[in-house]
Amino acid sequence: MRSQRLNVTMLTTIRLHQSKGGTEKVMIDTANALVARGHRVTIIYRDKLGDDPGFVLSKAVRKINCANCRTPFLLNGFARCIRSISLSKEEYSRKNSLLKLKALAARFGPVLNELSTDVYITYEPKLSAMLVKELHVTAPIITTFHFVPSYIAKRVDSKWILPLIGQRSNEVIQVLDRGYVNEVKFYMPQVKNIRVIPNAVTGTFKKSLLEKHVIVNVGRIARQKNQLLLVKAFNELKDKFPDWSLEIWGEKNLEPEIQDDLERFIKWNNLTDRVFLKGTTNCINEQLEKASIFAFPSLFEGLPLALIEAMSSGLPCVGLDSCAVVNSIIHDHHNGYLCTSDFRNWAKTLEKLMSSYSLRVTLGKQAAKDVECFKPEKIWAMWESLLDEVVNRA
Repeated sequence: MRSQRLNVTMLTTIRLHQSKGGTEKVMIDTANALVARGHRVTIIYRDKLGDDPGFVLSKAVRKINCANCRTPFLLNGFARCIRSISLSKEEYSRKNSLLKLKALAARFGPVLNELSTDVYITYEPKLSAMLVKELHVTAPIITTFHFVPSYIAKRVDSKWILPLIGQRSNEVIQVLDRGYVNEVKFYMPQVKNIRVIPNAVTGTFKKSLLEKHVIVNVGRIARQKNQLLLVKAFNELKDKFPDWSLEIWGEKNLEPEIQDDLERFIKWNNLTDRVFLKGTTNCINEQLEKASIFAFPSLFEGLPLALIEAMSSGLPCVGLDSCAVVNSIIHDHHNGYLCTSDFRNWAKTLEKLMSSYSLRVTLGKQAAKDVECFKPEKIWAMWESLLDEVVNRA
């Protein structure tokens, strides 16, 4: 047992105010769980839009917004670009990436220097790099990867940022699935410690009766979430199943071009009374309970909470066979179906589920059973173990 509570500092630059994103939910859930277990948790973030989280945050969690911390002129966007001018694109990229770390340190440093921290948990690799290179912290750092590592590695600045982290014995890279371990080793050969901890499925999810003729999708309207594929598939079935509808729950207006394409297709195919872009909700469990099928055509994911929550509700799920992690959570013909990127294949698969209540029940029961490994008590125990481990190494 630990003799005293740990001071845990979480860092993110992802939008926090009224955001319903998966990473934000995971951070808030983790913060709530840690304070419930006796730790002191502070979330440091930068959000000019406000300070009201999109998910319930315990009053015991301290939050500090660095939006008002000014960036020195020589580190702002224009000056940074001028200072990065080089004879080659690669050298320009290197200079610019490292100057961005200095800019981050200017924004976060004044607050972080006033805090007593036993362990840092960051939600972006660049924040860990900032802690190491610019602020020279010695406390343990846990860098969480909430996307596929290969996706992170392809970012413009990753070539210069990723080598800076994971070298110390008290630094850990946390990934969401065992399949990501080798990817991290490939892109970050210097990393000494990798820990697999999935996301926890929090909240109470009542089992759907699978009787209402509703297909549901949960995810912001975005290219990554690939909802147009789903709507095209539903369009193929609209005449054969006139009493079925499709509901898409998630933030709108984030990627206007993608949303315009989606709305245009819905209008041109006379689907306005069958396909609904519902926006956000604080009661997604209620929407899942009312549905009979969960369709999830995402192109890539880290570990999709929406999918796991749907399976917890006993919904048969359909996902893209090429989407990493989705294809390891959904087992084809066992707890759901995996489809190719052809909307006709999706239509054929959805038709099976729409036509058979007994099939929905069979797959849904298995889905709920298969995601019991994501129960909160199991995941928070893994986090407690990791905290013990990194603090003892310090």
